Amino acid sequence: HPRTALGLSTQHKIHSLNPNKVQSGYELAALNMLGEGLFRLNDQGDILPGVCNGKIERSNNQITLHLNPEARWSNNQPVKAEDFVYAWQELVRPENHHFYGNILNDIVAQATNIQKGDSSVDQLGITALDDHTLLLTLEKETLPTQDLKRLLAFPALFPINKDFVQHIDYTLYGDKSANSLSNGPYILENWAPEWDTWSYVRNEMYPEKSDYPTQKITVQYAKNLSIFEKSYQQQILDMTFSKKTSKNNQASLHPKHTVLHLNGNSNNKKHQLLTDETFRALLCQSIDQSALKENQSKEADNVQLTSSMD
Repeated sequence: HPRTALGLSTQHKIHSLNPNKVQSGYELAALNMLGEGLFRLNDQGDILPGVCNGKIERSNNQITLHLNPEARWSNNQPVKAEDFVYAWQELVRPENHHFYGNILNDIVAQATNIQKGDSSVDQLGITALDDHTLLLTLEKETLPTQDLKRLLAFPALFPINKDFVQHIDYTLYGDKSANSLSNGPYILENWAPEWDTWSYVRNEMYPEKSDYPTQKITVQYAKNLSIFEKSYQQQILDMTFSKKTSKNNQASLHPKHTVLHLNGNSNNKKHQLLTDETFRALLCQSIDQSALKENQSKEADNVQLTSSMD
């Protein structure tokens, strides 16, 4: 049976709740709990309706999407089409230098030109026809519908409540709990980037809240796994990582596998050297890949996920 409260651990911190500013996999996972895009993915990777009603109307390179009128922000304001327009325009605005600022390049009309500084953000191919209707203009009409839906579920493309941001300033949005809003299953409480604990609390304004029976998830941050082990033994945590085999007969062990990659900041004008393919090839050759794989394999064998959630 699902628990109404859980205690979890992490070795990662959230640096921003602004979907435009997310970078790490952990932040993307957090945003998936707090926000919702036009579509969403379930735990099996299936594409489900999100803020959009699930239907896509196509006419050549134009896409019409209808928003669920019941979609609400955690302050009970409706999620509007303009919230997506505002969020996407700020995402691609070149002065913001957002990590996923180029995600719409060659997909949504004018996104590439905006990133180059050749067009203004109000020329981006997204228009609010009314509060609950969005019109997207694609660069090409050949983009498969399923690929488009999957893209529209990505956290960097989540909406931002324009009215709320205008009261606090875009640069401050998402820098702490009080300066954030959620339109997804949970709200983040008692959080700031420098804090070591925070809580996900179920968003009672979320239309599908009944799909999320766990009402509160408390997260503890630490770099040292021994801290987690102690908290687990004290029953503060229900699930944690450990390099030791648990002596708790009620605990279940789950192997942990993680895939990491390095992303060269080749779009940053301050690091033009990284745009040189020859230099990047030489950089890759300087890495002892055999030793790296061996060390990662040993580490993976030693790290286990311990839980008492049976």
